[in-house]
Amino acid sequence: MTAASADTVVKRFQEIVARFGSRPAIRQGSTITYEELDRRSDQMAAHLGTLSPEAAPVVGLSLSLAPETVAAMLGVMKTGRAYVVIDPGAPAKRKQAIAEEMALEVVLGDRASEPWPGF
Repeated sequence: MTAASADTVVKRFQEIVARFGSRPAIRQGSTITYEELDRRSDQMAAHLGTLSPEAAPVVGLSLSLAPETVAAMLGVMKTGRAYVVIDPGAPAKRKQAIAEEMALEVVLGDRASEPWPGF
């Protein structure tokens, strides 16, 4: 793949879904197929699609290690946005500093994440 190539992570993922859809994509506790991961990432993309790209060009992800994290990453990419991963166990001051430095308007977290100041 060259820099001028039209391949993207999302495009390559879609090719894998078409080819191996019913096969396991993630095994962590339960098994998630490529089709299920694609569906979950589409849901995330639809949710993020309600926000204007200008309002949230970069999305913070502060999620515990789980299949939902991969779905969130793919969902963000499907909207054409970028993401920054933030350790959910990081001290609040560190998370706030990252959010400010990246000018984050949106941070996706899960119940395992500590509350975010200002979000």
